[in-house]
Amino acid sequence: MTASPYWNRRRIVMFRLLIFLVFIQLTISACPNGWLENGNSCYLFSNDEEYWTGAFEMCRIVGGHLVEINDDTENKFIAAQASSTGRQYWLSLTDVVEEGNWVWMTSKMPMTYSNWNMGEPTASFHGDFEDCVDMYTNGKWNDVTCTTRKFYVCEKENESIDIIG
Repeated sequence: MTASPYWNRRRIVMFRLLIFLVFIQLTISACPNGWLENGNSCYLFSNDEEYWTGAFEMCRIVGGHLVEINDDTENKFIAAQASSTGRQYWLSLTDVVEEGNWVWMTSKMPMTYSNWNMGEPTASFHGDFEDCVDMYTNGKWNDVTCTTRKFYVCEKENESIDIIG
């Protein structure tokens, strides 16, 4: 018994599709287990609280850096996680070097995007300098003393691997 022309055509189409898929470039996420992918970055949301300097160091230890937020899309992603956990998270933003000059500590780049809460940043609270920044659960930013314990977000580049068949 011979196969019908329909099945032969279908096999040819399936074979061609398979060949096509073998030759196209596929990208596989390289975010480590426990990290969330968004755009070109991977994010790790801590389950422990640290002072700002401790959060900075913990992110370095796990192979990333304390998060730097560059645009509204990234801020919304972080804010969604903050909202879902009900936690406030440290950001890498600080003016510890020069009061009022906000810089991302890892890249040493000045802040070009911000999402300050109304009335923020404030220079001090009860005589303590507020040189570090955290994110509220609504995505707004707040300057606070660096010795407050907060959760933190680590970021690292998504090292996607390209597979060419």
